[in-house]
Amino acid sequence: MLLGELTERIVAQAVAYGVLAVLPSPVRVAELEQAVRRAATGGIHPNAWMIAQLKQRRTRAVDRAPVRLTARETEVLRWLYQYAHLGYGAIAQLKGRSRRTIESHRDALFAKLRVHSRPDLLKRAMALRLL
Repeated sequence: MLLGELTERIVAQAVAYGVLAVLPSPVRVAELEQAVRRAATGGIHPNAWMIAQLKQRRTRAVDRAPVRLTARETEVLRWLYQYAHLGYGAIAQLKGRSRRTIESHRDALFAKLRVHSRPDLLKRAMALRLL
C-alpha cells in the first residue's frame, strides 16, 4: 500500500511493483480502512486511475506476447484476408473445405489473437505482421 503525495510517475511505478492500494495524502479514514481491508485479503483498492494503469499494463503485456499459429491457421488467415469480401461458406467451397473447418480455424485464430470479429482479426494480424 502506498500513501502520500502522488504523481502519475510514482503511481505507475507502484503499479509496476504490484502495490495493491495507492492513496493520496490526506485521505479520509474510511477510505484508508477500506483500502487496508482490501489489500489484506489480496484485493486491489478501487482507485480508478490505478485500475486503469493495471489494465493498460496487462494490455501491453498481451500485445508483446508472441503469437504462434499452426501452418493451417496461417493458411486460413491468409484466405480470410484474401477473400475478405466472401462469407465463410464461399471460402470453404472455393478452397474445397467444409464451412465448419474454416470456422473452427477462425475460432482458434480469434482466441490466439484475442479478438472477437473478423475485421479485428485482420487488423490485429496485420499489426503483428502475420499477413
